[in-house]
Amino acid sequence: MKATFLLALCVVALCGAAKDKQSKPEIIIRGNDDIATAMIFPDQPDQVFVAGEPVNLLVGVRNLGKNPITLLSLAASLHHPFNFKYIFQNYTRQNFAGVVVEPAEEASLSYSFTPDAMLEARAFNLFVDLRLFDAKANYSVTVYNTTLEIAEPPSLMNLQTLFVYLAGLSIAGLVAFVGYNIFKKLQQGTPTKAAHAKKPTSARHEWLSGTSAASHFQARKSTKKH
Repeated sequence: MKATFLLALCVVALCGAAKDKQSKPEIIIRGNDDIATAMIFPDQPDQVFVAGEPVNLLVGVRNLGKNPITLLSLAASLHHPFNFKYIFQNYTRQNFAGVVVEPAEEASLSYSFTPDAMLEARAFNLFVDLRLFDAKANYSVTVYNTTLEIAEPPSLMNLQTLFVYLAGLSIAGLVAFVGYNIFKKLQQGTPTKAAHAKKPTSARHEWLSGTSAASHFQARKSTKKH
């Protein structure tokens, strides 16, 4: 009975120790002076990237220390250029299954990500993080932390150009239509020469026919002819 009780206590103690071990956060040290890194964009040397298209990068790592290092993973994120806390996109961390780099040796890693196609064409801050460890601790090394440009996809640019062109044609057509209607109305409102021409005297005095005034005007007309 006593042996069973002691065994139960040992099991509880072991479980508690395992739980404490799991609950402790992983300690990661920022930076490592024994590591030198460099990064290039083989497909975008001008560092201008198109939204919705993959971006490939190559990271070179050199071990300047005296102990081997193990490369674990790479990850990238896109931030606001003036406020690093504002994150637009977090890209998937890529694991490398423990690439070991001996002292004075080098290794290269490849990584790719795709900026969202709906990103606005503007400047962003790209942050690339390398995780590794040596005999002492785990480390997080900043590989890249620089501003770059994201451009609109060509298809979206063509659609915008077409929209601007069609809008310009529509405005020009509307102006022409309004101008034509105004000109037409002005023409209809202008009196013709025939409207201003004086009616013949005979026509003007037809309403006096049969009256004494009619013979008076007839006599004046005859006098003028002579």
